[in-house]
Amino acid sequence: MGEEQRSRRLFLGLAAAATLGVAAGAADVEFLGNPERDAHVLIVEEQPGDSPTARWKAAISRAVADGPGRYSRILGTAAEYRITETLEISGLQDITISGQGARKTVFSSAKLDGPLEAVFSNTTSAASTRAVRSLSFEDFSVAGGMSELTDAQATERLRDSRPWPAHDAGVLKAAVKLIGNRGLTSGPEVKDVSIRGVHVYGTKELPIGVFNTDGRVKVSHCRFERCKDVGFTFNENVYFCDNVIVYSADNGVSVSRGNEGGLCLRNKIYNSFYSGILVGGNIGTAERGPNHVRVAHNVVSNAGAYGIDLTLAPRNITVTHNQIEGAHLGIAVCGWVFDKAATYSRGTNKFTWTDDYTAKNIAITENRIIDSTRGGIAIYHAQEIRVQSNVISFSDHTGRLREDAVAGQALYGISNQGRSDSDRSTSSAVTILANEISEERRNGGITDGVYFEGSPGWSVRSNAISGAVRATEPRAG
Repeated sequence: MGEEQRSRRLFLGLAAAATLGVAAGAADVEFLGNPERDAHVLIVEEQPGDSPTARWKAAISRAVADGPGRYSRILGTAAEYRITETLEISGLQDITISGQGARKTVFSSAKLDGPLEAVFSNTTSAASTRAVRSLSFEDFSVAGGMSELTDAQATERLRDSRPWPAHDAGVLKAAVKLIGNRGLTSGPEVKDVSIRGVHVYGTKELPIGVFNTDGRVKVSHCRFERCKDVGFTFNENVYFCDNVIVYSADNGVSVSRGNEGGLCLRNKIYNSFYSGILVGGNIGTAERGPNHVRVAHNVVSNAGAYGIDLTLAPRNITVTHNQIEGAHLGIAVCGWVFDKAATYSRGTNKFTWTDDYTAKNIAITENRIIDSTRGGIAIYHAQEIRVQSNVISFSDHTGRLREDAVAGQALYGISNQGRSDSDRSTSSAVTILANEISEERRNGGITDGVYFEGSPGWSVRSNAISGAVRATEPRAG
């Protein structure tokens, strides 16, 4: 907790430095030394303009005008940038936007009459029709404008009750927002984006939102605190690796509908309001979850809903070697059944799905699920699911049996879900093999190590179950 408190103090200090009473553009920058002169580095402070916003706009315009290859980097050397407009980045190609380090360069909003959409975006002007290719963001922080938390709020999962200034003065919705044209009939191309070493505190919406891009989106070695989920939809490939997320007001990270490939690796996600990691779809628009995503070696602690959320019909997913502690439910897998045509949420849909929205071809192997309130792994309306060699344990050691574990409700290590036998039977070709499930709490809790009655399509064998009311595996059907 010490690291989280130090980070919170740092970001609150950065936000306080961007005092709303200072006139926009009046906060003269502090230089952090002269960077080594390089003809391929475009230094923001050397550009014309009477404000930080003007100098950044001039630097970006110059890089676009001179074309790919002229500059390798747009470098901000000031300690702080209080901007009054979202910085439009359409047309940038083969270039890196950077500060001098997450603890040395901070962006905040100086807009007093409402929130800014983002620090950087390709969606703010007529110039947004120009392509963005091979663009990187590195080594800066964003103070999103959330007001200081009370001591009680500092250790609470917050959502709608998060404190914001009146009229959203000085508030940023996002750090980076990019929308391409993948799967759409119009719009700018966005291809190959990297975000590394960026720290974001207290944005009102997704701190990073990347949608409809080609090539690879990679977010690595970043930290997000008191934001909403880092979000990806309809991208070709998403890599989300080695990041830290603390007290998200939604999911920690959402590798959501329409993504066609991805890797979620070695992230640490603490105290999310909803799920730690979402690899799923959108029921409101009937958009199915992603394809071909691997979720591995992550740590998820104290998620309000699911540790790893594989709901709303993802396909071809591997979940392995993750540790989930203190979630409401460790891992959820589900599709859904209803008669509703897919209605694409952004523009004209090139994607069509005609199946019944079944979660399919998912492997959940060698994960540790510790002290979940409502159970270890739950499966509904799914096919070709393999749950093997996981360790699921319930104990009093961490004090995580919270008030939402209602006395008398059935708890399961691994279970099928549904409102009736016919509903539960919609899951088929499910293999539950060689898992270890243990109940160690003084007052017990779980009724079955594996519960699959009403699901004749399940194969359940060689699981080690201890401490449950019924430790044997019941017959299917």
